[in-house]
Amino acid sequence: MRVSVHIVTYQSWPDILEALRSLECQTFTDFRVVVVDNASNDETVKSISSEYGNRIAMLRNFQNLGFATAHNQAIELARRGKSEYVLVMNPDVILFPTTLDELVGCANRHGRIGAIAPRLLRPPGSSIDSTGTRCRRSFYVFDRGSGKPEVGNYLREEEVFGCSGALALYRLAALEDVRLGSEYFDTDFFSYKEDVDLSWRLRLRGFEIWYAPKAIALHTRRTRGSPEEGFLRMRASRIARSPAIICWSYRNHLWVLLKNLHWSLAFQHSPWLCTREILKALYLSIFEFTPWRLGLVQALKGLPRMLRKRQSIMSSASISSQQMRKWFE
Repeated sequence: MRVSVHIVTYQSWPDILEALRSLECQTFTDFRVVVVDNASNDETVKSISSEYGNRIAMLRNFQNLGFATAHNQAIELARRGKSEYVLVMNPDVILFPTTLDELVGCANRHGRIGAIAPRLLRPPGSSIDSTGTRCRRSFYVFDRGSGKPEVGNYLREEEVFGCSGALALYRLAALEDVRLGSEYFDTDFFSYKEDVDLSWRLRLRGFEIWYAPKAIALHTRRTRGSPEEGFLRMRASRIARSPAIICWSYRNHLWVLLKNLHWSLAFQHSPWLCTREILKALYLSIFEFTPWRLGLVQALKGLPRMLRKRQSIMSSASISSQQMRKWFE
């Protein structure tokens, strides 16, 4: 199969059934579906088995291994099956009938493609969820266009810094190129920011990441928050997050920078980087002290592993710091 579609589930009933039904309606048909379940104890596995039987490949983990490890398991199957592309898809995403067609078509139009970002909308489709990711001068990465009206915005096919892990098409050869040992997504991350890390690694190796505006899907995002939506909405989104998510998000943010950021760029952008990190630390220490402290401790404990990974990433990087600088606005 040309495309291997991967969905990782954890307590994902009933979202998963709508996601799978949207895949049945695709105009592009050269794909197979792999579901990796992270030890759900709701109706997820039972409902998939009941409705789809052997038509969908399913891997069942006996514990929650996180987003990164579970997707790596599915990507390894795609590698063995010699797929050309991998579609990473959240269970709360519903594809439009031509979504896969448009994603593959965009990939075919560009030479050194690493990944394609779709046009993700929030139900019922009147506002944008993500049109790929962008990065500030402080190296803060966020979803482009989040919360903006759907009509009239982000209609041009163009390169973007990266993809949201909610839905992204990756070229398998590019994933093989940036693999660290047996890892495509960094398993130390468990969940959150692993899509940012992978996009950054693809960029460092010279792969292109494009946004396909005609590849449309709906995403019922559980946690939101973007500087384009304003402070109050970001604050409301953070209040709804669990302590574990806050911990992982902060820890993984630090690890992304440590692994992928050129030291020269860190120095050149130090006024913006230091200002943001200090303000963020102050905010977290006041409003979210316990998960922030735990995230910081975990980040420090993982420092030796991240430095080893950094050495591997930077030794194989084919893009210079000045070439990367254009992505940090």
